[in-house]
Amino acid sequence: MAITTINFGFTYQPVYNVVWYTVTSTNTAQDNFRYICDIYPTGASSPSFYRMKRPADPDTGNATFDVHRILENFVTADKPDKGLNGFQKNSNSYIKYDVKFGEEYGPSSAVVAYPDLNSEVNKYAWNAALDFQEFEPYNQATYILLAASPKDFLTNRPSSGVISTTEDAWLYMISRTSGTIDYMQIETYDSNGASLGIWKVDNPEKAFPTDAGRFLRFDAGPNNLNEIAGVFQQGSAPIIDTTNAKKYYLQAFNASGLAASNPHWFTIDDGCTPHTPVRLHFLNKLGGFDSFTFSRLNKRRSTNEKKTYRKALGTESGGNWGYNIDDRRDTTYNVEASDVFTANSDWVTPAEMDWLEELVESPEVYYDDGTNLIAVNIITATWEQHKRENTPLANLVIEYKYSYERKRQRG
Repeated sequence: MAITTINFGFTYQPVYNVVWYTVTSTNTAQDNFRYICDIYPTGASSPSFYRMKRPADPDTGNATFDVHRILENFVTADKPDKGLNGFQKNSNSYIKYDVKFGEEYGPSSAVVAYPDLNSEVNKYAWNAALDFQEFEPYNQATYILLAASPKDFLTNRPSSGVISTTEDAWLYMISRTSGTIDYMQIETYDSNGASLGIWKVDNPEKAFPTDAGRFLRFDAGPNNLNEIAGVFQQGSAPIIDTTNAKKYYLQAFNASGLAASNPHWFTIDDGCTPHTPVRLHFLNKLGGFDSFTFSRLNKRRSTNEKKTYRKALGTESGGNWGYNIDDRRDTTYNVEASDVFTANSDWVTPAEMDWLEELVESPEVYYDDGTNLIAVNIITATWEQHKRENTPLANLVIEYKYSYERKRQRG
């Protein structure tokens, strides 16, 4: 019995794309031969593994297993948490797993399974969903931070986008080597481009005390950056001078000062608007949460559904049937009201519009009321790309609703 893994994906793979393994065996000529693939997600107990079987390909004798649909069941997302500051672990955004390969064969009355003949261990799948054009040339090095080989954070947000001093944001990241992210550096600048200071925030997960230490998020908005306290390698709170700071970046470094990420910039703008801004946080295609503010006209409309029944008019009293002028015949026994909101952005660039397609398509979006994150669903059905040569600037209009209905009393 000899099984060999002849092709497999990377150690880190997006869980909503194909996660495949190809194996070959020297026993494919045996009666009733089939390959066995057992997937062992970390933490699974009942059952501890999930089994897939496939016959040998008649041309190559090999078999390819795609395990991503099983792994999807163990991955959700880690939405931002107001009040938790600095580096935070994304424990729900990934699954660590092993795959073990075997085979079975023999006469129909006595097929024997021979599992665990070969294995691929310590693999990770995280909650990303790449478009085909992005996934076809997939290489984990594009998405995983590594010192001296800096990459972008898990966002397609154009760097230098606008944010106000009262707003929160987050950056998500993955590292695969202990010590890759020793600290996050933030440098702020005034309106003349002069540096106001450098802050270095320590990463308590730098040595990977748990696997979740590989998958992290970090405060990135002026408001939640200023809530960080007590974990500085350099500088002290507050980080953002809300009077003088006009631009800043965040960048991850290892202990030797080698950059693990590219700098990600924010431009501070507290410009006045006569409208109440709508701040949304949404799960992006790379598994992190991005944020955007609709600062122009927003409005609400309400629709409701009423269920009624018809009852007899009047009541019996002392053997007599009588009526009152306020008797009700058609009676409401259930009311559900649904609020739909329309939000308008300010002018955005073509690059920002491309990025905001991820908001329109996102399955997990939250409205930020300043204190809480409230689950909403985007109900905008279409999105239109804007090319620079046609429309240098455009605005995005979306509709969204709460993920629940409002109830009223029964009649």
